[in-house]
Amino acid sequence: MGTPMQYCLESAPLMTFYGNCLGGWDAPIQFAMIGTSGFTPLGFQWPVNIPSVLCQYPALSQLVRRADLQPGPDAFIRHLSDDHVLSGKSLDNALIGLNISGPFQQYASTHGKNALSLAVTYAAAVGRTGIQFTGKEQSPDASLDLSRYIDFTKKEIRSATGELDWHYGQGYVTANAAKVQAAVGFYPNQPINLTDCRIVTSNMIASVLVTPLDDLPLAGSKHILITAIGRARNVGEYYSKGYALHDGFRKITQPTKPTTPCLEGVKGAVTLLHSGQCTVTALDAYGYKTVDVPVRATGKQIVIPMDGRDKATYYEVIFE
Repeated sequence: MGTPMQYCLESAPLMTFYGNCLGGWDAPIQFAMIGTSGFTPLGFQWPVNIPSVLCQYPALSQLVRRADLQPGPDAFIRHLSDDHVLSGKSLDNALIGLNISGPFQQYASTHGKNALSLAVTYAAAVGRTGIQFTGKEQSPDASLDLSRYIDFTKKEIRSATGELDWHYGQGYVTANAAKVQAAVGFYPNQPINLTDCRIVTSNMIASVLVTPLDDLPLAGSKHILITAIGRARNVGEYYSKGYALHDGFRKITQPTKPTTPCLEGVKGAVTLLHSGQCTVTALDAYGYKTVDVPVRATGKQIVIPMDGRDKATYYEVIFE
C-alpha cells in the first residue's frame, strides 16, 4: 500500500510497552531504510520516519529511559539442550500452562493453527518469552498459568504486572502505571478510564499517551505531556472506506508529487483526575506553540479538549 501506511501508528508503543518494558528487550529497533537501500519491504511496513510513528518518540523514549513500566516475569520459556538443538529433529509441542480447550482450540482449528503454538504468541502479552539453552540437560518448558491472564470470552490479555491490557477483540491496548497512562488502537467514542486520567476520542484509530515531564507520578505531577497521534497519509492519497479491521487498507489514488505527508488531528478530550490551576498549550509536531487551550476544571477533574485543529500533536500541561 506504500508509505505511510495509515494504520501503523501502534508499532512504536507496542514495541515499547511489550518489547522493551514487559519483555525486557535490550534494543528495540525500527526500520528507517526508505531511500537508503534497495531492500525496503520491511521499511514500507513499519518505518520510523513517518509522522504518526516519529512523533511518539519523545514520550516513548522517556518511558524507556526511566523504566516507567515494570519488566514482566517469565511467562513462557522453551528449554533446549545441546543434543536437541544439534539433532535436527522437530520440537515437541510446547509445555505451556494454558487450557486450550473450548473457544481457543476452536479458533486455532478454524485458522489451521496449532493451538499450543498459538498460545505461545499470546504469552508475549503476559510476560517475558524466549528460549533457554540448557547445555547437557533437557528440562521441561517453563510457563506461568496463562489462564489467569487471558480471557478468551472477553478477548482480553492482561500482563502479569497488571499494567498492560490488550483488548485484541476490538483492537486496542492500554497502559496504566504511575508514570504513563495511554490508549493505543481502535477505540472510537469509547471512554478509556485509567487511574489518573480518562481518554476519549472520536478518531477511528489513535494513540494518546499521558506522561509526566518532571519524573513525578501523574497523580502529583506539575508538568505533563499529552501526546495525541492520528493516522498519517500523503496529500492526495485516498483509501477504501471502512474501519481497518474490515476495510480501509486499499489505496485507491496515488499521492500528489512531491510527496507530502500529513497527520490527522485527534479529536476528543483527556480528563486529568487532578486538582489545581493549570495552563495548557497546544504544540505542533516540532514542539512549537500553536495556541493556548481553554480547560474546564470541576473539583478534582480537569478536562482538556482536543479539537484536532491548530496542528496540535502535543499538549503541555503546567500546574501553578
